[in-house]
Amino acid sequence: MSKRWWEPRGTDEPAAAWYWTALFAAVFFLAVLRSGAPAALALDDSWAAVMGWARLQDLRWGKDLLFTYGPLGYLFPRATYYPPLFDTFLLGQLLLASGYTFIFACAFRRLATAERILLALIAVLACRRQPDTLLLGTAVFALVALDDLVRRSRAAPWAWLGLGVVALMMNALGLLKFTVLPLSVLLCGVGAVLLLRERRPVAALTWVLVWLGSLALLWLGHGQSAADFPGYLQGSLEVAAGYSISMGVDSKPAIQAAGLLMLALTIALLLAWWRRETPRDLRGLALLAYLAFALFVAWRNAFTRADMWHVTFFFPLAAFVLLASWALGRWRPRRLIRYACQVFVALYAVGLVYLLVSPALYREYILGGADKLGAAVGGTLRGQHEAQYQARRAEWDLPRFRQRIGNERVDVFGCTQAVAIWNGFNYAPRPIFQSYSAYTPGLQRRNEAHYLGERAPPFVIFAMCPIDARLPASDDALALLAVLRNYRPVAAEKGYVLLQRDAAARPAPQPVLAPQRALQLGEWVDVADGASPQVLQLDYRLNLAGRLRALLLREPMLKIEVQLADGQLRSNRLVRQVAQTGFLLSPALENEAAYLRWYYGQDAYAVTRLRVVPEREGQGWLFQPQIQAAFAPAGVAPGAAADMPADMLGLVYPGINPPPLARSGGVITRGIGNGNAGDDEQPVLLMQAPAALEFAPAPGEYRLQAEFGLRKKARPEGRSCAKMGLEPGFRVERTDASGAAEVLAEQKLRIGGGAEKMDIASFSLQPGQRLRLSAADGNDGCRTAYVSRFVLTPAAP
Repeated sequence: MSKRWWEPRGTDEPAAAWYWTALFAAVFFLAVLRSGAPAALALDDSWAAVMGWARLQDLRWGKDLLFTYGPLGYLFPRATYYPPLFDTFLLGQLLLASGYTFIFACAFRRLATAERILLALIAVLACRRQPDTLLLGTAVFALVALDDLVRRSRAAPWAWLGLGVVALMMNALGLLKFTVLPLSVLLCGVGAVLLLRERRPVAALTWVLVWLGSLALLWLGHGQSAADFPGYLQGSLEVAAGYSISMGVDSKPAIQAAGLLMLALTIALLLAWWRRETPRDLRGLALLAYLAFALFVAWRNAFTRADMWHVTFFFPLAAFVLLASWALGRWRPRRLIRYACQVFVALYAVGLVYLLVSPALYREYILGGADKLGAAVGGTLRGQHEAQYQARRAEWDLPRFRQRIGNERVDVFGCTQAVAIWNGFNYAPRPIFQSYSAYTPGLQRRNEAHYLGERAPPFVIFAMCPIDARLPASDDALALLAVLRNYRPVAAEKGYVLLQRDAAARPAPQPVLAPQRALQLGEWVDVADGASPQVLQLDYRLNLAGRLRALLLREPMLKIEVQLADGQLRSNRLVRQVAQTGFLLSPALENEAAYLRWYYGQDAYAVTRLRVVPEREGQGWLFQPQIQAAFAPAGVAPGAAADMPADMLGLVYPGINPPPLARSGGVITRGIGNGNAGDDEQPVLLMQAPAALEFAPAPGEYRLQAEFGLRKKARPEGRSCAKMGLEPGFRVERTDASGAAEVLAEQKLRIGGGAEKMDIASFSLQPGQRLRLSAADGNDGCRTAYVSRFVLTPAAP
């Protein structure tokens, strides 16, 4: 009696028929084939633009640049379109898609029928949606391909061609994203173990040489120097280690519980598979070690930065690990346990039910790849991307900067480096070119040296880009101090500030630290002479429980709360290694607009006191009880008293005309350059009650046109405001010399209601009278209300 399709198969069951494997390969190839994304200015799009630019400039990794991605990073599937590299990128995607397909097909053909169906569904859907799932999934199934080809290589010399493809693919992915490189190295060792187990030392040596040769071919073929490779490894390991310390984001408890459940289930089934393997020899141990390490890498990549984008790719990767173990071994769990696990994974990870009843499954995942391939072959794809690229270049053209910079070298401080590439500037990036990523002492010092050495760029395009609610001045903290000491603002355009290096630039002063003092978590500390620029160093450590949590999940975080001289309270996340190195505490600059206000003497942003508290309630026990704090002069100074130029006023007060005479309270400019703008990414002023702007136009008849709104990204907080009964809004008043105020208009903002316009057709201002725009009381709880336009014009007669 023949086995039913869902029953475990024996070792003598034939592999999948060639036509099923070919069908899977064709569908999978079309699903994973990518043609690049349209040009954009966001954080991820900007680093992708730098990857392509660096490839054409033959920059040396480990010396000129360091990042999560390596010299093949320009081939990341979601990389943005860059005209000079388009043909190379498209060819690379075709070759990579072929390699992905070969490795996944090797696993497909070694599975039972039900497992093939699940592999096909999860692989096609998840790998199309998330490139990280594709890269790490390829690394998982490369073990299956390796094991199969090693067995075949004794009798079939052609199997060495397949082994060469596996080595080339794994090293390509390792030089594309550093996360895969340790798996590639481990795979090389596993291959040698498998061949030595068969008493084939010459074949084992040959495999190692094939692996090393493919690595050298890719490294040297991309313009890299062999002498730089050790520095690349050392620097990339530092980036990876710092990532786990600095980039952690907590997930919702339910999601974390689901992830832990899936992790425990996968580990249990892996151990059961290995326990039932016969014989349990060196082969089984090597395969188990590789799969366990791949599972650990997938877990850390997904649940270190545990936002919804990252956590969802753990579930299909865990499924891949299980499927790989079943493709490698003879044992199958009975009673449909494996099928139930895989169905759960498929439903949870990729929304399988929705996609199966939606035309998007066919249109996006199959026709989408076929359309892209047809457009590439037909020559129309470049034209589509080129039109979008030129539109973005025109949108972010910086003619004022171009006139000032000429052909001089320029860096971009922040995370929107694409703006320099689009404008054709002589871009001179610091080694860790996006500020948020310089999160270890060694990485920070590399960037600081970039601004202090003889080859320091004469110009810097400045737009701070804090992420994850970090203290803004702590991102690339040492480089920021070097910029504030040695560069001065000369122009502003489209949300950016152009800084020019002083002729008398000076090196970083040796810090003269005040004696350290011990702090307790939650203890408020007064800052002596907070009006003078100061650097703060905080030395705090995790206890044993905290270190275990950091190893298995993510590092717990502290946050710093500061009070400014005007009464504002701010709370920001701390990065432990940055805090130990030191960062600018006062002035408390949150962005480039605040820098201009401080530089031109409009606001001191002086910190009067501070305290350090756990980011999450109840996590204080994970830290050692005492914190050592030390203060030092920052060595930075504002400019000489002068009126702020008109272009800079437009950045500090976007959409406001005339500029205010005075401001009070929490007024924050969210510029386009830092990626935190309001609706439609226009620059706006966020005003938190009791913030106010004072205007003193000449006496006369005026018309006022204004526009207010609530930021889209903060609507979840806005909904909580609605539950609390808060009504965010703004008030326009006419005041006199005695302080008496007359309300001219009020505008309430509806949660989720979009922008609201105000138009006062005519009102008069007498001598001594002023106009005041103030945030309504509801803004203190919502903290999301903005003003995008406030324009006074003479009223029509």
